[in-house]
Amino acid sequence: MAAALAAILLAPVLTGLPLEAVPLEDLKRVYLRMLVADSPAVVEEALQLLQQGQPFSQVARRLSSDATAAEGGYLGAMRLAQMNETFRRHAQDLEPGSHSRPFRLGRETIILYRMPEGFRDQAIELSEEADAKMEEGRLEEAIETYRQAIELNPEFIHGYFKLGVALGKAGRPREEIDSYLKAIEIEPQYHQAYYNLGAALQGLGEHRAAISAFQRALQVDPNRAYCYVNMSGAYQALGEFPQAIQAARQAIDINPLLPVAHFNLGVAYGQREPAKALEAFQMAATLDPGNPRFLHSQAIALAHLGRLEEARTILQDLLRRNPSMEAARSALQELDSLGRQAQREEPAEAPAQAPESAETLAERARNALLEGDFQSALDYYDRAVRINPASRELQFQRAWTLVALGKVLQGQGQWENAWKAWERSLQHYADFVPALTAMAHASTVQGRFTLADELLARARRLEPDNPEIAILASRLAYERRDLEESFQHLQAIDLASLQGPQQLKLLEQLLYLDLDEQALALFRSLRLPAPQMLEAVNHLVKFSLFEEAEKWLKANPSPYGQALLGKLYSEQLRFQEAEAVLSALAAADPQAWSAHYFLGQVHLNAGRAAEAIESFKRALKLQPDNVNVLLLLGQAAAQAGQIAESKQWLRRGLELSPDSYQLHFEMGSLLLEEGDTQAAEAHLLKVLQSEPDHIRTHYLMGRLCQQKGQPLQAREYLQRFEDLKKQLDAGRQRLLDQQNALKGRKLIP
Repeated sequence: MAAALAAILLAPVLTGLPLEAVPLEDLKRVYLRMLVADSPAVVEEALQLLQQGQPFSQVARRLSSDATAAEGGYLGAMRLAQMNETFRRHAQDLEPGSHSRPFRLGRETIILYRMPEGFRDQAIELSEEADAKMEEGRLEEAIETYRQAIELNPEFIHGYFKLGVALGKAGRPREEIDSYLKAIEIEPQYHQAYYNLGAALQGLGEHRAAISAFQRALQVDPNRAYCYVNMSGAYQALGEFPQAIQAARQAIDINPLLPVAHFNLGVAYGQREPAKALEAFQMAATLDPGNPRFLHSQAIALAHLGRLEEARTILQDLLRRNPSMEAARSALQELDSLGRQAQREEPAEAPAQAPESAETLAERARNALLEGDFQSALDYYDRAVRINPASRELQFQRAWTLVALGKVLQGQGQWENAWKAWERSLQHYADFVPALTAMAHASTVQGRFTLADELLARARRLEPDNPEIAILASRLAYERRDLEESFQHLQAIDLASLQGPQQLKLLEQLLYLDLDEQALALFRSLRLPAPQMLEAVNHLVKFSLFEEAEKWLKANPSPYGQALLGKLYSEQLRFQEAEAVLSALAAADPQAWSAHYFLGQVHLNAGRAAEAIESFKRALKLQPDNVNVLLLLGQAAAQAGQIAESKQWLRRGLELSPDSYQLHFEMGSLLLEEGDTQAAEAHLLKVLQSEPDHIRTHYLMGRLCQQKGQPLQAREYLQRFEDLKKQLDAGRQRLLDQQNALKGRKLIP
């Protein structure tokens, strides 16, 4: 009956008309629920319940005879043009949040319900509320709230996924699995749902099914190392050790610094190849020093190789640091018979935590970095260095973390805080070259060429053969518009010595020099992990090499790749395609910051300021201190005529980045439009302090002085504006001439 009814509902009354001939109103999409009644008594009961205020979804679930009853009668988005005439007549007059009068369709009686405006946003808000409850350990409340979110939006993929996570934590694995399967049913490319599904099945001992789920996740995203790690464990449980070894090695190929991948490799080798097992356990322990489980496994492998004293030393040290570790105590007491007794392939878990030593704190710092929590990582490293001030390794790790933090802050537009992080890195680890090169790059981008020269010279004295320094020198020469010198710096590089990040910097510099064919040759030769390949694709998009970028993104789908694809479409003014891609990504994963950020830019570029504001707000919720988002929010609010809100966003940005010339320019422009010349002048002069040749600021200052009755100053600013225009035109021509002179020069074979 359900299939027959669906055929009636969707029987198009406009068959044969070309799309452009369909009235725009009929192309409108409405989100509907439906209750199908098979008797007058059911119709009467349904109307009574609805009049009493019961939600339509609950009434439909209870009374509807249609297959959609299980989902509260949810039909989803439907175009009026696709509907049967009778159905359309009742649907098109419905107000959001209201239901229709009963009407006959075939043998059935139908009641329609149009879902309220913003129901998807309400579902996201409920999901975020449930997230907070889950973090506080209120699992049953979180589960109920996730169910409410799904009730509001039955296509809420992320809601099903998070419901599954909560059910798993509550010890309800079968329901957890059902929830992941529902998310996958809606979005078959949802790799995280496949991964969690595999982990849940593995926990139930259904290892073969778990392997299938992990393999499906890898089809969507081939670079998920943890899928291979878990597959290795599942193969071990099935006794298929060659496959377990292969899976562990594939995890290591993707991420050589993943300790658990090396550990699983050692377990897979086990007693069959104890020498290889020992090597794997030693690597795991090197990457995660002090981990009791890894060290215990290392001791077991040593014992199997007959190196009993070495095994005894490790076990004794383990017991000193973990007195309650019974596995180590038992192994030590029966060391002579250890080879006969250790038949298990997986060593025992360590119940106790290591004491708060410098090694333990360093381990916590590394874990914090994996979660993106730089501040906690720095706190742990500071404490570790206080315990062991002589450790150069700890000092190096702390300095490196500060450099990484600075780059994150720079990406968020917080230039001053980024600079402070790099300076602090040099205070802790004098002459730290990664800090010097980060500062040199920032100085180059900001036009502080003399400072960039000094920083590069200092770095070159420390590491004269570092190719990254040569690439940065090339960028500096380019910004000074000396393209011949820029190319010569690149020629001095030993291309075979370049590592992944250095290859990416070379790719970007070739694109700056307009050597597109050389850049594409380099790009096609890259064999880097997915995150670095996506960075390379981002460079192609930035320099308008859209065809190659689109081809790669479609061949290698991933969540961030979809976000980049949306950005690419937007750059090509393909706004409808961009919106479709980014909206789908945001719906599948509301935590995907890049989806909301790029979607906001699409809306803003298409002149849809109100929608841009909503997308940027979601991005800001995920990254509250992102200055770039605050700048765009200010621009979008101004475009929407929300001047007070625009100034509010810009002020918040200036609190985070007081010297941002972009924020000062936007604020000065707004204030000038409002006629507040004094406040506007303060902001515009701030722009000229950091960017003396900012052409648009000179123009606005000329207008401002005219309004203030200062004709001489106005003439000076406007003359400077005209001079800068001529300089820019001449500079563009010189740049074009130099780029043409480089055409045909070979760097990449």
